[in-house]
Amino acid sequence: MAALHRGNGWVEVSVAVLLVAHLLAAGLAVRRSVWPPLLVYGALVVVLALAQSNYYHCKPRLLAPALVVLLPAALALARARRTTRWVVLGGAALFGSWYGAYLLTTWRYAI
Repeated sequence: MAALHRGNGWVEVSVAVLLVAHLLAAGLAVRRSVWPPLLVYGALVVVLALAQSNYYHCKPRLLAPALVVLLPAALALARARRTTRWVVLGGAALFGSWYGAYLLTTWRYAI
């Protein structure tokens, strides 16, 4: 979390924001009483990814299998109108594509 205080670069700050978002989404999933086996699996993935001493920028990639963090967003999108769903999912796909391409082209540890 020192990246949020120092702000050495956009990549470090964005990874820190993604990690905080994962933790908040995991907390929301716990409060919504998710299916217990999925909750245990997701919590273990989050703890293992955050507790490892690997490269800092790899942590969001390691958190991808923690599907429990997607449940609060999926429940919110299920209640939303159809146009809202399309806009949010399209925006997320565009941002994810841009972010991945940006990291591949500018971050020296990406490959």
